[in-house]
Amino acid sequence: MKIEVKDLSFSYGSKRILEGVNVVFDEPGLYCIVGPNGVGKSTLVKCILGIYKPDSGCILIDGNDIAEYTPKELAKVMGFVPVTSSDIFSMSVLDTVMMGRYPHQKMGVPSALDWKIVKRSLNMMNVRHLALDDMDELSAGQHQKVAVTKGLAQTPRILILDEPTSNLDAKHQLQVTETLRDIAVKSGMSVIMVSHDLNLSARYADKVIVMEPPGRIYCMGSPEEVMTAETITKIYGVECEVIEHKGRPHIILERALKES
Repeated sequence: MKIEVKDLSFSYGSKRILEGVNVVFDEPGLYCIVGPNGVGKSTLVKCILGIYKPDSGCILIDGNDIAEYTPKELAKVMGFVPVTSSDIFSMSVLDTVMMGRYPHQKMGVPSALDWKIVKRSLNMMNVRHLALDDMDELSAGQHQKVAVTKGLAQTPRILILDEPTSNLDAKHQLQVTETLRDIAVKSGMSVIMVSHDLNLSARYADKVIVMEPPGRIYCMGSPEEVMTAETITKIYGVECEVIEHKGRPHIILERALKES
């Protein structure tokens, strides 16, 4: 499945957030979108999902404009895990994950296949032991892992996540990111992830998209191609050293540069 973002611009009122964005996601794998705060990373993925309507430009899925899809049709194709979950009801983890199956259900009644997929998703994210716990009893990290599990249960062709590791400790950051990449490779899914962790992105991403102000794509490519000291210094305003570690770039931050 191919997503094309063509000449996309978006504004909040009079403030331009995205400016002429062009990017293509055309292969299965893990894509990480990185860049400084306020550069439009979350806004870009919300435009791709159809949550925000752009000022100009379009988003195509296999050549079809997302504006032509109904919300339920779009939910069968793309899943979304926000940076903070919007679940507000007190319900079990199992029922929360089952909500991810809603786009595939008739009359909202779970089928045997729905239950099978939910159980598989719980196992993938190592949260099956939480299945009968209430969501409001979970830690922030557990809550985030369940949100990812719900996204997986949706069985989308494209899974989009906004900072899915933000509430996780180091161990679970690695586990979740590695699981997402494995799922992308084995299932042929495109996983698009907004991340602030440069080293996590460099270690696991198949491709990295680097954004710069005011809401443009600076470069896109393999971690080896784009995670260079020159790029990181220009985009983030920091001095750094990039070394090779196990065949991947590893960024060592040294100091912030003075603003000119």
